[in-house]
Order: sequence, then structure tokens, then C-alpha cells
Amino acid sequence: MDNEEWRDLVGYAGYYMISSFGRVYSVRRKKMLKCSLSDGYPSFSASVNGKVKRIGVHRAVLRAFVGPPPEGMESLHKDGNKLNPRLDNLHYGTRGENVDDQVRHGVHRWANQETCPKGHSNWKLRRKKNGRVRRVCYDCKADEQRRRRRERARQRRTQ
Repeated sequence: MDNEEWRDLVGYAGYYMISSFGRVYSVRRKKMLKCSLSDGYPSFSASVNGKVKRIGVHRAVLRAFVGPPPEGMESLHKDGNKLNPRLDNLHYGTRGENVDDQVRHGVHRWANQETCPKGHSNWKLRRKKNGRVRRVCYDCKADEQRRRRRERARQRRTQ
């Protein structure tokens, strides 16, 4: 994508425009807006009639150039870089695809942890049916099962 293309910001036509490179222009003030970070993503404040709304640049670019997200879809960065809101780096995908991307790019909060909080190394990522990913320590899980068995046996003996 060589040329920067501009479109009206969805819901703010005539007030703001967004480019395919992720730049935001205020039509009323006739100037480019500076973006700040919100949860690590570039975002800006759009205000119309005294109502202010914080908008993520990556979401605004996708809405303006691709359309609204299909049901159950999220904005994904192809390169895993939250700071790159260019159209050629963005696409819609499921929650599971988003987590897979995070793990692949090494930005998932649990992707780089080698041991569980108790120091076990049998610490694996596990995907649930709803697409969410959790870390599970199979050593801690086995310890918990042994503890419960001992507790049940102790209860049976006291009855």
C-alpha cells in the first residue's frame, strides 16, 4: 500500500477523517490529531456536541475501510505490533485467532513464562472451547488431586 487514502470516521462524518496509515484529521480544527496510548494501543478522543469518546485507531481504520466487525470478530494485527494501525496490517478474526497471534508473536501475557508460581516446569498453555487460553500447571493439578483424595480418605476414616 503506497498511497495514503482518507475516509470519514464512521459515526463522525464531517468531523473527523482517518487515513489508511492510521492518521486522524479533525475537519473542524483543520489539523492532524495526536494520538495517545490507551492499553498500549494508539487512540484519540473524538467529541461531537459535547460528548467525548475514546476511539482506538486500529478499530477506526478497520471500520472506515473494511466495515463493522462481523459478529464475534475482533481487530487483529498481522505483525503483532499494537503501535502499527496501518490498514495493510489489520484484519478481523475470532478471539481464538487473536490469542494464537499473541502467542505466535510472543506478546501473550503467559506465552513466555517458563514455570508456574510454585516453580514447576510442567506449565502449558491450554485452550478452552470458547477460544480463551489459560496456563495450567499439571504438577500443581496432580498435587491438588492427591490432596483431595487424602482429604476424602481422612473423612471416611473419621465417620
